Amino acid sequence: MTAPTRTATTATRWRSALAAAGRGVDAHTEALLAAAAAGDPAVLVAAAAAGDPAVLLAAVRRCGPHPDLDRLNAACREVRRDRVAERLADLSGPQLRWLRVRALLGPGVPERLAGRLTHGLPGCPGLDPADPLVAEVVLTAMDSTERAALRRHTAEAAHDKGLPPVLVGRLLSATGPGWPGWALDALLVAAASARAERRWEAAAALYSRALSEPIGDEARLATLLALGDVQLSCAPEAADRTFRTVLRTAPDSAVAARIAAADRLLVRGDDEAARRELAAAYHHAPATQPSWTGTAIDPTAAPPPSGTGTAAGPATAPPSRTGSATGPAAAPPSRAGTATGPTAERAALAALYWLAADRAGIPPELTCDRVPAPGGATVDSADPAGRGVMAWREAVAGEDLDRARRHALAALDPEAGVVVPAAVQVAAARTLTLTEDFATAEHRLNGLVEATRGAGSAAWPLAARAELWLRTGRLDDAERDLHDLRQCLPEQSWHAGTLPRLRALQLMQLLATGRRRKLRAVLDAPLPPGCERGIAWAQLLYARALAEAADGQVDAAVGMLHECGRRCLAAGYRNPALLPWR
Repeated sequence: MTAPTRTATTATRWRSALAAAGRGVDAHTEALLAAAAAGDPAVLVAAAAAGDPAVLLAAVRRCGPHPDLDRLNAACREVRRDRVAERLADLSGPQLRWLRVRALLGPGVPERLAGRLTHGLPGCPGLDPADPLVAEVVLTAMDSTERAALRRHTAEAAHDKGLPPVLVGRLLSATGPGWPGWALDALLVAAASARAERRWEAAAALYSRALSEPIGDEARLATLLALGDVQLSCAPEAADRTFRTVLRTAPDSAVAARIAAADRLLVRGDDEAARRELAAAYHHAPATQPSWTGTAIDPTAAPPPSGTGTAAGPATAPPSRTGSATGPAAAPPSRAGTATGPTAERAALAALYWLAADRAGIPPELTCDRVPAPGGATVDSADPAGRGVMAWREAVAGEDLDRARRHALAALDPEAGVVVPAAVQVAAARTLTLTEDFATAEHRLNGLVEATRGAGSAAWPLAARAELWLRTGRLDDAERDLHDLRQCLPEQSWHAGTLPRLRALQLMQLLATGRRRKLRAVLDAPLPPGCERGIAWAQLLYARALAEAADGQVDAAVGMLHECGRRCLAAGYRNPALLPWR
């Protein structure tokens, strides 16, 4: 049945039901029914009444002669709640137990699994526990003590009967701490599953709940990093706090975790705050490298989802090379292992510091944080992170593109065991784009996207690859990456100083594909205060100028181009590839 046919059938059903019940269909009611059936009949009044004409009729009577559509929807829900509550009062104890367990499990649980928890209990015909309203009424009818006892019993039963850890973890999410070790494993599996499905809020709640259980130091740091990754997409300020917690509290031996946290502070683009935090971390980092006493924490992977969970934490699973429900694929070992050498951590922190300063548009001479800049007459080959920053600086300055390319490759191919933060690797890969080594840039960016897939930290590799696709005319690929970018890091998660870059990429893609109506919508979309600071604003000015020029507004376009050029030159961006209008 087509959507228009379903719509007409639904409206006719309501009219017939009202007429049969002696309620005349006056002009106002007719207008309400038409409005309710204007779209998919599964929504609005039809959904609120759960397909029951008697509920609609009772709601119309409850609202009075001339309700609006919102009031009618609310009245439908009230009528249904009252009817469900009346049915609950008539249920036997076993029936009520069945209904409560099924409501607690929620929708989407296969019957064969749910039946293992409700075996021997009679069902409740006419009450669907998968209906959110029914589940809400059933669970809110219990006091907090009853709900806690039900959750504990159901979670224990699910574990004892061998139900999937994902389901067990979901049942544990609203319980208190103090469970056996299997609970931590189940919570981490459930969190990783929610993360893979991009249910960011659920994943964040599950990771937070896991952290309330006894957990070993390495697993705690990995879980905090995973928590921050999903918070990037649903609670960005909380993500920053989580990464700062790891950076400030991780033990001296947890070098990889600290560098991973520092790296993620740059994801949202709050470069000024990140710069200050990185300077403090640089000066507090140990001057000599401590010996590592445990397994290296992979800075891109989710925490281990299963194993022999105990008070010391779950067993560390080997990192996966192919993304799955347990988390994104791990980065290659040379980029995710422990740092070696007495100054490895400081070198990585210094590289991130100067990358943040560059993105914020702060000239080196105006910084006063006493963080040494990479470079000089002699390039330290043992500092691939610093060489990544040098590669980007030389590329945007357009000074020696061959040397910039060599520095970039050094950052992308470090010695085994040396950590080069992902943000630096992305800058190195963008260097290859600016030097027109497109094939190598594509290969490296593909690896970076895969290594961070399923996390908010994938935003920068995706943005860099979309930029590459736009430069090489692969517009469908650019659109796909921009879509994935907004999925893993929505606009509201970007810092105001960096959001213009996302808008610029969107505008360039829409311009290239000739989608004028959507282009105007992006141009007119408001921007938060503070967007004018940083080099990203110059990128947006350029994209806006092209859009205005395409619309015949030449004078406005020229003014934007001049301002864009002024900002680029002030920040040292002199590469002709960045100044294509000159």
